[in-house]
Amino acid sequence: MKTYLIVGIALLGISCSKKAGPPASESKPLKAETTEVVDYAKEKYTSATVVDMRELDGCGFMLKLESGKKLQPTPELKEVYCVSDKAVWVKYQVKKGAAGICMSGQIVTLLDIQER
Repeated sequence: MKTYLIVGIALLGISCSKKAGPPASESKPLKAETTEVVDYAKEKYTSATVVDMRELDGCGFMLKLESGKKLQPTPELKEVYCVSDKAVWVKYQVKKGAAGICMSGQIVTLLDIQER
């Protein structure tokens, strides 16, 4: 019985020990973090500005395109973007047949939003 106990403890110790990695001479060099610059216009994002429409019943923060057209995004904008006159890039899909309480803009599904 003692033999089984000793063998069990030894196996537990081996299985819980730190795994050895490659020697330092074989390890890969660390890569410096690079900031990737994205051209959102080429990625088919649309330039927009966040507008505060909360003074109208049923409205919240909406997106105003350069053409003047307003979009009511679903889901609603994250708090970080709920700043009036904030310049953003958006990628969206029009929700056909959707109706909202606000009735001040076209309802869209917001696929992505990035700061400009």
